[in-house]
Amino acid sequence: MKLAIVFIVAVAISACDGKPPESVEKKLSVTSRAQSKQEENSNALLSEKWAQHSVWQDGTEERAEYEVERVINATALKFSEIRLTRKEAFTKQAYSATSDTSRTDLVAVLSQHTVAKSEHVLYASSISVLQRDPLKITKYISSWSDERGTFTKTLRRLVGRTMLYVHSWQTDSDGKADTEMDLAKNDFLYDQLPLSLRALNFKAGQEFYWNTLSELLEPSPEKPIPMELNYKIEALETLTVPAGTFPCWRVLVKSAEREDLYWFHSESPNVMVKAQTERYSAELRKLDYIKRHRSILNKAKL
Repeated sequence: MKLAIVFIVAVAISACDGKPPESVEKKLSVTSRAQSKQEENSNALLSEKWAQHSVWQDGTEERAEYEVERVINATALKFSEIRLTRKEAFTKQAYSATSDTSRTDLVAVLSQHTVAKSEHVLYASSISVLQRDPLKITKYISSWSDERGTFTKTLRRLVGRTMLYVHSWQTDSDGKADTEMDLAKNDFLYDQLPLSLRALNFKAGQEFYWNTLSELLEPSPEKPIPMELNYKIEALETLTVPAGTFPCWRVLVKSAEREDLYWFHSESPNVMVKAQTERYSAELRKLDYIKRHRSILNKAKL
């Protein structure tokens, strides 16, 4: 019953809106997304075409299954992880998904809903970014259940500040079950990289940096740590995983303390094929694209 509750909580998304960190905005202005010169467009940080790919426009849902290993309390646990990625229509007022085709206050988002389980642990998360700018988060919520209890985290952007809400079904030693903490106004989440990095204009040697908060998914009550991460699109290489053999772009995510690697299929929509970080590794096991209802997604403004 607890696992069912966690799944429901994870997919019943809380709403929030936001902006990318100032470092990202500055980098975007440097790399230029203007239409004036072809050579400028070829060096832009984000692909102009990725967010408008026919997969999202046709109302298709991407279902990617992974073989995952997470290191938790110095122990490596194996998970079966599923990531569902699709275009959704959100209301501008509450940033909540809707199927009401009569509304006029709609904004298009790309959402990735993740569910994973091992023998004793279940986690789930949902993250949504604006389709017109995949660096901008509109909402994030995560849920984690293990022998310690069940935790959820919700990031909510408010006027002038950002709040992180942590909810626990089990009180800590001080008798607290829920906590709130202020974050910096323009914090960017490590949790969004498997989705947002797919929107890069992949070109070998391209480098940039993002000020990023450490992963929020796991049930730590501590405030996330800000990190300045340097990113580099290193090379195009052929990678073999359980799902098959794919040409992939290798992306290095580096700080003074860590080096993480992500591999994305070279063909759009650039699904994540493999990841290797200090506490998380994943390999693509199966990939499917499933047609969904199209009515609201085909509205001209979306």
